[in-house]
Amino acid sequence: MKKFLTLMAFIPSFSMAATYEVPVEARLKPVATFDIKTPDLLEYGKRAELTYQLPPELVGENFPLMTLQGRGGGRGHTRKFASQQGEAFCLQAKDSLTCNLHMKDLNIDTKAVQDFIIKNSATPEEAALRLEVAERFAGDPIGILKY
Repeated sequence: MKKFLTLMAFIPSFSMAATYEVPVEARLKPVATFDIKTPDLLEYGKRAELTYQLPPELVGENFPLMTLQGRGGGRGHTRKFASQQGEAFCLQAKDSLTCNLHMKDLNIDTKAVQDFIIKNSATPEEAALRLEVAERFAGDPIGILKY
């Protein structure tokens, strides 16, 4: 029971709003950072699990959650999380976590991405920039998760 209470006390501090950023050049930066809703870092003794949802602007709606496993504990130094979906190198500070993500074999539905971007962009120019970011991500699925 004590372990369960410890886990429950930990979840609220890391289940909060986050951003996912695709590394791009300056002209695309205004449309390359996305709010994501479901990041969680859960610790189970010596093990940890990082779970997050990629933005629909990059993978379309209803894309499965990304789940990576690593070692528990570790404020102040780099931690590695990995699974068949990819890997993350994360630095956990007192109240934040920053992860450099390298994903693989995402099976992105490009039509769903295009539809989402066109439907949710304010102008055709914005849509064109967002589509360019999505195309780059599809070709090289890397990013930075911060929360």
